Amino acid sequence: MGTSNFHNVNAKCIYPVLIDYESFVIDDDGNETEEKETVQSDENDQEFLIDFLYEKFNELNLNFQEGSGSDLNELRSYPSKIVGSITKEKTIGGLSVSVCLTSVIRFAYYEGANLDYEIFEEIEGKDLVNIEDQYDFYSEYKGISKKHAQIALNWLETTKNELVDLFENVYREVSGVKLRKVATFSNGETIYENC
Repeated sequence: MGTSNFHNVNAKCIYPVLIDYESFVIDDDGNETEEKETVQSDENDQEFLIDFLYEKFNELNLNFQEGSGSDLNELRSYPSKIVGSITKEKTIGGLSVSVCLTSVIRFAYYEGANLDYEIFEEIEGKDLVNIEDQYDFYSEYKGISKKHAQIALNWLETTKNELVDLFENVYREVSGVKLRKVATFSNGETIYENC
């Protein structure tokens, strides 16, 4: 039995990182030989990747906040590491609405990892469930709460899409490769192709 190498939750494509690669063997004199060896990523490569992601996100000037721990969609066979997050917040109709994207490294089953993100939408610090009901419940402006709810919903959707595009662009630059799952067979083997 096999299984898919990558676990992707929200990213539009799979952005592989920390993949093994071949390098020329260095002899005792420090010269490259014609012989090649497979080099596997280690903790130093992971730390370099995280630092590189911080650098790329901080170039966007959007107050990227460092994170830690693992994410909510972590699976036992695919451990994860939170890199950090960007949150945008706005007050609409007297209520605070926010959208947060959290950058996640999901370690692969066999080799490497992939870059993904989590999306969180909130109203008054609570998970967004039904925005009209929540506006009706929290708002002082009962008569126009539906209008405020629609304005908030439009803002959340636009802001979320902007942040998703930013994350996808950073991931594309960092990974250099975009994959998508084409097929998974009954024995678990998976075929990927360029996205």
